[in-house]
Amino acid sequence: MFHTVLQADGKGLVWDGASAHISKAVKAKCSKRNVGLCVFPGGLTAYLQAGDIGIYKQFKDILGNPRPRKVEVVVQWVHQALKETDQSVVDNSIASVGFSPIPDDWFIW
Repeated sequence: MFHTVLQADGKGLVWDGASAHISKAVKAKCSKRNVGLCVFPGGLTAYLQAGDIGIYKQFKDILGNPRPRKVEVVVQWVHQALKETDQSVVDNSIASVGFSPIPDDWFIW
């Protein structure tokens, strides 16, 4: 989706401090791909991540709280939830954190 980002020099990711985001494996993979990491402090996720504003709530409403399943099954669930999520939910979530509706504008070149 973001081919120009994959090709660009000086890439960076800004995200919350979830353990999956700051694991040694993730840090090593990002380092190998020359991707800088910036972790914002806890408590700001609800204000800075569009997904937390509305998108994930929509997914949780659709999916409920299922028991753990195989990755393939979860991928199917997420795919179906995304298909059922109205585009306005995504657009409003992105707008509420101040992001441009144009994904290419999210990157600092």
